[in-house]
Amino acid sequence: MGKIPSRRVPSDDCLVHVGRRVEDGQIVDEGEAYNVHEGEWVEVVPVVTMRQYIEINHLSKSLTAQDIDGMERSMDALCKAIAQRVVAWDWTDNEGAALPPPTEGVIRELTEDELVYLITAIQGETAGQRGNGSTPSPTKSSTKRAQPQKVS
Repeated sequence: MGKIPSRRVPSDDCLVHVGRRVEDGQIVDEGEAYNVHEGEWVEVVPVVTMRQYIEINHLSKSLTAQDIDGMERSMDALCKAIAQRVVAWDWTDNEGAALPPPTEGVIRELTEDELVYLITAIQGETAGQRGNGSTPSPTKSSTKRAQPQKVS
């Protein structure tokens, strides 16, 4: 066990949006939301380094500037940092099969929404961690359960 103990975070509030539309860097339609990890969990070391904050910021700027090389470097660094903080999970893929352990390569294959969810879980900022105990309502009326892309 490390100096900072890990925390198990229920992933019921992890939403993945299908059909999201972005125009001029702004989300104009959230698309349909799915609770893709309902009943699943992640175990995280709940601390974010300054380097992670810098990479998140750089990744955001690279996306806006369409700087592919900068985006790749930041994405690599961010996935590596997340893999170091996510110590275990029971997440499943689109077919319901267990995902491999959360390595840098596995993290890289997640959806944008899942990646952001892991960052918020590490920061202690998911809806469930804030203590309201509620699962966010999808932006559409659907309550379908979907799974993220299958990871090879």
